[in-house]
Amino acid sequence: MKNLQICLFACLFLVFAAPVSAQDLTLDEAYMAVHNKQRKPFNPQQTQISAEEAKYLDHYFYVADLAMRARVMTLRHFYGQARAMDVGRYNAEIEEMIKTFDMIDTPSKLRKPESLLIQAIRDQQDFFNEWRAAEGTSKFEQLKNNYRGHSKVVSSHRLLIMAYSMLKQQYPRETAANQQSFYDHLCALDFI
Repeated sequence: MKNLQICLFACLFLVFAAPVSAQDLTLDEAYMAVHNKQRKPFNPQQTQISAEEAKYLDHYFYVADLAMRARVMTLRHFYGQARAMDVGRYNAEIEEMIKTFDMIDTPSKLRKPESLLIQAIRDQQDFFNEWRAAEGTSKFEQLKNNYRGHSKVVSSHRLLIMAYSMLKQQYPRETAANQQSFYDHLCALDFI
């Protein structure tokens, strides 16, 4: 099982970490587009958390980062910017990301944060699909000008706050750098 998890992580890294084309944003470029600062990734080697939970959280935050990158590139698509991702590709990448949670053992105390993250990503996916379906209508422009107020965006925001709060409660003695990374990863994924 351990070798399978290592292989899974290596495959994820190869598939998602590097841009698919020269036009794709890297994780760091997408993060800079959101926060205009360097990201502070979760460091499983410098943690107070058990090895099993640290390994899981490393995966959890990696998926959050990949979903953030896909979100940033899809927003760029709707605004007609370069280095963008259309909704069809976004949907395919999100499905592959979410499937990875079925391939790893989720520690029992992290099942709820996992479900919150997955639902937050699904809400964002629903929003993008609704926006795409509105192409050619006045609703398309309304969403373009005020997507932050959309119910799915607001729901995703709340779910990400809940996931962050749960992680902070479950790991109050975690290193300051990793606690900051909890915030950075989930905040970067948030639309609001």
